[in-house]
Amino acid sequence: MSAEPRHAGARLALLYRNLRQSLGLARDVDRSLVLRYLAVAAIDALLPIAIAWVGKAIVDAVVAALETPGSSPTRVLTERALSWVAIECALVVGKLASGQAIGYLAEILRGKLALHVDLLVADKAARLPIACFEDPKFLDVMERARKDASWRPLEMITHGIALTR
Repeated sequence: MSAEPRHAGARLALLYRNLRQSLGLARDVDRSLVLRYLAVAAIDALLPIAIAWVGKAIVDAVVAALETPGSSPTRVLTERALSWVAIECALVVGKLASGQAIGYLAEILRGKLALHVDLLVADKAARLPIACFEDPKFLDVMERARKDASWRPLEMITHGIALTR
């Protein structure tokens, strides 16, 4: 087992190397599912920016309505600000929908990755001599590899995306 890198730069490089390997494993399982997952994650990451920008536009519309001389602030406020409120409402609903879509796609990908990794471990185990299976330590390592490898690649992808945000 190798020593863990001590400084943040080395840890970050290790994270992105592992992320690239995890994405490669996931891509081998279902490329279109991985692309959809990444696309929805990108949309989910950008929606808060759009929501904040529209919130600023709402405030600007209210301030402009109050500062407009000779016109009814209520009418101007109703026309401009409420349209921005409707846009923000749609963006918030989109943010909620993208969060649900990420969870859905992640569960599908997690199941497919678990099956793929189980098959890889079984294939490797089939090629080993029978003497290996008499060693309890080896069996523990094989079981941990099978259990951990079914969920860790997706967690690496999820954490890598969260860190990139």
